[in-house]
Amino acid sequence: MQGDWVITALWWRDRSAVVASQGPVERPLTLSVEATDEGWRATGFAGCNRYFGTCSLTDDALSFGPLAATRMACMEDALNRQEMALFDALADVASCRIDHGAALLFDANGDVRAVLVRP
Repeated sequence: MQGDWVITALWWRDRSAVVASQGPVERPLTLSVEATDEGWRATGFAGCNRYFGTCSLTDDALSFGPLAATRMACMEDALNRQEMALFDALADVASCRIDHGAALLFDANGDVRAVLVRP
């Protein structure tokens, strides 16, 4: 799971169901997971803003700590929804699996929350 990824599919909570994101992708959404001296770090691009924070990665367990983001104004509501969908999905991630070159991120119920591929 370490390294750079492009998020190609995203599901988020909507009235307690997990649904596909409807937001546009003007620039690819990204996630980078890197080891640092202090532990694991996650960074990426969410549609308007860059984000960053800590994460935990052991075997197939993956979780993200609180993520911070830059505060660029998203002029389109759809881009705002896309960013919220990404942060919502990452907050729920509990595990990951690499399958045929794609990374699948799962919540604690085993539902897929995101699909990522190498750039």
